[in-house]
Formats: sequence, structure tokens, C-alpha cells
Amino acid sequence: MKKLLLVFTGIVLNFSIVNAQFWQEVDFDLMVLTITVNSFTSNCNGYVFAGTEYYGVLTSGDNGNNWSSGSPINDAVNALAVNNNGDVFAGTYWDGIYRSTNNGTSWTQINTGLTTTDIRAITVNSNGDVFAGAANGDIFISTDNGTSWSLSNTGLTSNNVKALTVNLIDDYIFAGTEGGGIFRSVDNGATWTQINTGLTNNNVLSLVINLNGHIFAGTDGGGMFRSTDSGTSWSAINSGLSDLNCFSLVINSNGDIYVGTEYGVSVSSNNGNSWSDENSGMGTQFSTLSLTINSNAYIFAGKCCGQGAYRSINQLPVVQVFNISYTNIFSLNNYPNPFNELTVISYTLKVSGRVSLNIYDMQGQEIRTLVNKKQEVGKHSVVWDGKNDSGKNVGSGIYFYQLIINGIYSETNKCILNARFNHQ
Repeated sequence: MKKLLLVFTGIVLNFSIVNAQFWQEVDFDLMVLTITVNSFTSNCNGYVFAGTEYYGVLTSGDNGNNWSSGSPINDAVNALAVNNNGDVFAGTYWDGIYRSTNNGTSWTQINTGLTTTDIRAITVNSNGDVFAGAANGDIFISTDNGTSWSLSNTGLTSNNVKALTVNLIDDYIFAGTEGGGIFRSVDNGATWTQINTGLTNNNVLSLVINLNGHIFAGTDGGGMFRSTDSGTSWSAINSGLSDLNCFSLVINSNGDIYVGTEYGVSVSSNNGNSWSDENSGMGTQFSTLSLTINSNAYIFAGKCCGQGAYRSINQLPVVQVFNISYTNIFSLNNYPNPFNELTVISYTLKVSGRVSLNIYDMQGQEIRTLVNKKQEVGKHSVVWDGKNDSGKNVGSGIYFYQLIINGIYSETNKCILNARFNHQ
């Protein structure tokens, strides 16, 4: 049974799982000695995808314990991205882009409209538009789930697009390039503007955005940079960072930032203000090229030079704090509150994805699942009748309802049930 960690005063409860080792090596179940993992991603269906140098895309549906390959890709897989339906897009060195709509069981090559097939970065916006960055500096857009592509590079002046990311709050797109720094598009890729103020290293390898819209950029030799104004200005954030070659980035639901460097993985729990190493069980040899966190809160790290990959032994801790509201992602309320028999929980989604809505009691025990499915952008509502999953009435008191989207964005509110009579 799931439990909700309750924090009543708005004080963040910091804790860590005591274990002498953070990482364990991933066994890919292949009869090969070495695997290089260039890219990682995970979808809302619970699958993890590893893009390799020689073995296409490997897939795991059980937190990395077992892996399979339905991939016909014989090329190095540089980039992976997923949309809100769980479809996976794979960008390769020479063969362009592949798509899987069945959790990696099979793949289709989708290159119609591409003028180059050396793809280095892929991202997807909240509307499902797919963007692909190429080694020659071009960016392509697909508005039909990859079936066709068109050039979208007006204003780009740099070669080799190394990183792409989207701010899901406003759908601004950011491109990290080799030598040209960072470009931003505010019109869905139609035009791009260079935004390098404060950026002292223009070789950008990785980009990620947190729930507050802060952008983090990893560079080749210049370490980490942060922008809190949508890319208008940047500042270096390298305190405690043991290496300045930042190949990959990922952020968990608490806002902790993980960066893959030449010597392993570093983490920041204070918005990048300081960093510490997280390499126990992995060591500091060989670069960490890729990172992802799956829907079950395990973090995966892909290594270069045939050194395979690692997964966290434990799930990353998740803390919910009631007075934090991600209103830029969705709104959440119920009426009436307090209620006697029925209450309507309403929410408006500003991004689509897999939604879960659960009821918890004062002890943090989950008592009712109201929603567990994919939903689109817009207004939604569901009725809670004061019963648990067994159909039995619950007693009067304070209850909590928690909405989670894509396993990342969450909000928790409370409601009060005054059960004046039994209603079976």
C-alpha cells in the first residue's frame, strides 16, 4: 500500500536512505562484454530506454532488472525522447530518427523531410510537437508525431545542436550548441534568438528545466550555468563541482539536480548553489553520458567507453509539502469543502500526460484511487463519495487528495468529511 508523507507546517522534511552504496551496475542480459550508453529516457508507462553505441535501443519494463531489444537500429543512438502518450523517439548518427509506439517492442524509421540524418538531440513540447537537432546545426519540427519533418532554424547561427529542452510552462524551446551557446524560441521553433549573456562557455552539452522555470546548462569544460529569467542571463554555479565537463542532466520531483560528468555524477539539492559527488558503487572512472529517472523514482546513469550503465539501489526519496503549489502546471480544488456525502474534485491541466488522483487519510495511508489514466490538457473533475477502494464508507475527518502528472508534477490539498449518516 502506498503512503503519503505528510508535512503539516510547510517545513520540508529532509532525509536520506542509509546505504553504503548508492549505485549498482545494470545487467543488460546481452552476450557482450562492453556497452556504451549514449542516451537514456523513460516514459509514463514505466519503461526505461537505453540508447547504445552499437546495439540500438534496449528496453526495460521492470526498473532495469531485465532488458530486451526490439530495435532494428544498427547505428549509435545519440538522443532519446518521449511524448505524453509514451511514444519514444530515437535519434542516430547516420540513420536519422526512429519511433516506437509500443514501449520499444518495434521501431519505425521516420525520416520524411529530414535533410540530414545525423541527429544529436530530441525533445517534445506539451502539444506533442517533436523537435530534432542535428550535427550540422539544423533543427527540425514534426507536428504529426514524427511522420514528417520540416526545417525550423531561422536565426540559428551555430553548428551541432547538442541539447534541446522545452519549458512546459510556456513551451519556450531552448537549444544548446557547440560553439554558439544557447538559443531560445518563443514561437514554437519558427525563429531562434541567441541568449548568451553571462555564459562564459559556449560549448553546451546538456539542458534541463525545473518546475520553477529555472534553466540549467551543462558545458564542455565550463561547468554548470543557471538562468532564472528564461535564459535572458546566466550565472556560473560550480561550487563543489568536481569536474567541469557536464554531459547530462536530470531533475527529480524534489528539484534535486543530477549532472553526469567526466568523473561520475554530482548532485545539488539547493538549486545548483552547491554540489556534492554521488559515486558510491560506480566509481569515478569514465564519463557519465546520460541520465534519466523513471516513473518509480530510480535514477539511471549511462557510461562511455563500454562501461555500461548503473541504477540507484534505492528509489529516490520524494517529499510532498502542502504549501507548495505548481499552479503553472495545473490547478486543483474541491467543492463543497467541508462536505457531508459527495465532493467534486476539479483540476485544470496545462500539460497532458498520465494522471493519478488518490485519497489519503491522516496516517498517510492511501484509501481510494479516483483517477489513474492518461488525460489531455483542459478541465477535468471527479466525484469522491466518501468511500474507500472496497466501497466502504470512511469516517468523519480530514483527508488529503493528491494529483500527480507523469510521475513528476504533484500537488496535495485537504478536504473535510462530515459524515452525518451512512450512505452505502
